[in-house]
Amino acid sequence: EQRGNLLSLMRILGDPHYREQVVPRIADEIVRGFWQNEFARWSESYRTEAVAAIMNKIRPFVTNSCIRAIVTHPSRSLNLRHAMDAGKILLINLSKGRIGEDNSNLLGAFLVSSIQLSAMTRADLKEQERKDFYLYVDEFQNFANASFADILSEARKYKLNLTIAHQYVEQMDEIVRPAVFGN
Repeated sequence: EQRGNLLSLMRILGDPHYREQVVPRIADEIVRGFWQNEFARWSESYRTEAVAAIMNKIRPFVTNSCIRAIVTHPSRSLNLRHAMDAGKILLINLSKGRIGEDNSNLLGAFLVSSIQLSAMTRADLKEQERKDFYLYVDEFQNFANASFADILSEARKYKLNLTIAHQYVEQMDEIVRPAVFGN
């Protein structure tokens, strides 16, 4: 509602003065109610513990200047659905040496999920109107999570074709492994 980003989220969680300014302007009454009623009633120790867990998940995205520029950009400039429908080629280098292992894994998982969601929006097209889109994932084990199992089982109907590469089977998560072999 307020055109915020991950930095804004960190501020609302960690800066009580900022939170006091922002929360009253939240239009969604359920979200506003959470902050005014539930969050406000948490003990200081519980709030510190809960906020620290969330901040630890967000921090890798904002401490690297390259990733921070991506996830805090005010507008979404990468239209994955358009890339799919127009037959575009999108190359993304998530080299661990350039952006760090955690950032590479987090950004890769985020991109793979975004590609899945974009493919699923193609449900508004008749199946014969959907263009094939090919997703190649090298070092697959770094980006494979439980949602990847869904991509493997549901992607074909949205014409999202997958090619995944990794070194050996044991690198895959136990939840993902059956989905790979089944599809």
